Amino acid sequence: MTGTIGGLDLTNPINRVAISDTLVNARRPYQAYPGINVYDFEGVSNYNSLQVTLSRQTSKRLQYFATYTLSRTEGTLGDEYRNRDPFNAARTYGIRNEDRTHIFNLSWNAFLPDAVKEGGPAIAKGVLNGWQLSGISTYNSGIPIFLNFGGPAGTNGIEQAYYGTPDAVILAGQDTQGDGLAPKYLCDPSLNGQKVGEKILDISCIGFPAFGEVGDVLTPFSIRTPGRMNHDITLFKNFAIRGEQKLQFRVGVFNLFNMAAASRAVDRNDINLNLNTECNRTVNGLSNGNGGTVDNVCDPTAGFRFTQDTINNFGRINIRRGHRIVEFALKYYF
Repeated sequence: MTGTIGGLDLTNPINRVAISDTLVNARRPYQAYPGINVYDFEGVSNYNSLQVTLSRQTSKRLQYFATYTLSRTEGTLGDEYRNRDPFNAARTYGIRNEDRTHIFNLSWNAFLPDAVKEGGPAIAKGVLNGWQLSGISTYNSGIPIFLNFGGPAGTNGIEQAYYGTPDAVILAGQDTQGDGLAPKYLCDPSLNGQKVGEKILDISCIGFPAFGEVGDVLTPFSIRTPGRMNHDITLFKNFAIRGEQKLQFRVGVFNLFNMAAASRAVDRNDINLNLNTECNRTVNGLSNGNGGTVDNVCDPTAGFRFTQDTINNFGRINIRRGHRIVEFALKYYF
């Protein structure tokens, strides 16, 4: 950016941070509107999958139905609440929020062997024979993670200083529209944390774009929340009464192995993904070009650093959700 506004030399990046928003808006074609969003139907998506099904429904003792899907969902990121790049669609086209690489489901029902053989006591046969065991097991890959900066590196002012406009970088996350700079991925940040307090991302793999560089609007790596597995099992038996009447006793155990998982689908704070930043250098008393001065103006050419809290806690699992539930039921059919 070149030129002078309000006495500010716009070739100096720090002046582009300090400049008054009033002066910037005064140069817009429609001054009453600081920003204008255009809604259209230009989005595209692409879904590919390999689906496998295995079933056995005719056995007298065991029936099962298993499905596995290996898939990839790509498309224009964002929706009516998030922006896409209208000039370079590739910058905001990638893995979508709903993508799940692996999905596995298994349902089954088994008739347990009779404990009392033919000719045994009728009461014992009525109580011990005829029990059934059924279950459902599922596994889903984790949710894609999109990152953006907080603090100075995540502001329109810094974006304006880097590129001459606050509308150059578009970050489309799964639950937020990011401003400012896009992170620079130095390596794959994925870690194997599973328990509360462990980390799933390594902050040393995330850096800042050099001055004027766009950064990685789309991550070059597949970074996700941990996958989720669940097992439900039910033991039940029907006791015949008379005619069509019967009494069913059922014991259901949901989340049999008491497995919990962290997931941003429920609460974005389950995993700490805050990349809060600080300026390496700030300047006081800069003119805003509108008759005033501004203190603590971030000098974008001096770079940024992560806050100590971010260094300590970024990528940490704060909470895992899910617990075992046991249910007893007695049903009367008539």
